[in-house]
Formats: sequence, structure tokens, C-alpha cells
Amino acid sequence: LIAAAFTHHISRDGDPQLHVHIAVANLVQRADGGDETFRQLDTRALHNQRLSIAAQVDREMEARMIARGYTMVPREDGNGCEVGGVSQQVMDLFSSRKATLSTEVAKMAEAYRRKYGHEPSKRTLWLMGQQAAAMTRRPKSAARRVHGTTGGDADDAERLAAWEAQTTAREMTVLSQVHKDVAEFGSRPAAVIDDDIKAMAARAAVAEVQRHHAVWSLSELRFEVGRALPPGASAE
Repeated sequence: LIAAAFTHHISRDGDPQLHVHIAVANLVQRADGGDETFRQLDTRALHNQRLSIAAQVDREMEARMIARGYTMVPREDGNGCEVGGVSQQVMDLFSSRKATLSTEVAKMAEAYRRKYGHEPSKRTLWLMGQQAAAMTRRPKSAARRVHGTTGGDADDAERLAAWEAQTTAREMTVLSQVHKDVAEFGSRPAAVIDDDIKAMAARAAVAEVQRHHAVWSLSELRFEVGRALPPGASAE
């Protein structure tokens, strides 16, 4: 595969959000080198692997964070891990995009209940989230500006100063304290993945895909295996 990676440091609302976009070229050459012709990928098959790829990426990130001395703590909802020592207050303060989307999805879900008389499905809630994201998305140029700066695109120092001011205004621990809090949280030994842990993860993964899907794929199963394993473990 030929891919280009783009590293971004902020969300659409200007919050700190380190993330990477990866664009995969829809062209490949023969693996055996039989000719130099580029051919089109079966993009539907590639798209069907997105959950498996997501699980592998998440696990690789966790392993690298653990190797750097950070403690990864499983989220209560089971969707990945968080860095131990970062307070919920700080996370909530810099999750304005999530708060906006949650409010919009809640409104859509309530309208759905009034119209159909029952709760929206997991798939319907996901579609509502996609619609809410499209409705509330700010231009990237606006996201690069920080309120209170002199205008134009804010540089790293201006953004950091503005984020620090946000924590001070809320009478919270200053942002520069976060790294110390994480260090004081301490480290935990990496999980030992033995046959019993693997068997437990396999049973949990199969139960989850059967609970959510009438028909499921290996990609979806790998995703659930990744969720069932302890932090730092490989989804393979």
C-alpha cells in the first residue's frame, strides 16, 4: 500500500488533539513484480478491514506509550485506554467538540423516540453522530485560531498560553502540571498474556460480535479481541 500520513495537533474546536490522518492511494502494483502497471484496489474490501486496522493501531499506540513509561488505564466504556494521572476535569475541559456532539446526538435521539416509540439502535446512534459532526463542523482555518489571540493563525506558544488560561479560568490545576501528575501516577508492569488470557479475550470477543451483529466478519472479531485484551497487548 502507498499511504500519506498527516499529523494534526488540534480539534475543529481548537482543543489539543494529537491525531493522524492516513490517506491510502487507490492504486497498487503486482506483488510478484510481473509488470509495472498500477491497478485499482478493491476499496470495499479495504474499507471492511477498518475495524481490524483500528484495533492494531490502538494497540500499537498503547504499547509505545507504555514503553515510554506511561500507564495506560482502560476506559470505563471499554473503548481504548487513557493516560493514567490526567484528571477528568482536564479531559472534559479540552473535549468541547465531544460535548457539542453529545448534545446534538441527545436531541436527535429524543426526537427519534418521540417519532418511533423506541430507543434508536447502535447503528442509528452512530449515524446521528456522523450527522451531528457534519452539522457542527467548523472550518479548519477557524480551528487554527485561538480566542483572545491577536488574529490570524495562532502559533504553538499562543495556543499553549490560551489552553493554560482556560485551566486557570476554571480554577483547575494548571496545564503545565499535567505532566507531573502523570509522572506521579506511577507505572505498572506490562500485562503478561498467557493462554488463559487469550482464551478469555476470545470468548468475550465472540460474545460481543454475536450480541451486536447477526452477521459479522473477522475484522469485527479482531476489533472486539482488541477491546477484551489488557492494555499494551497485541490484538493479533
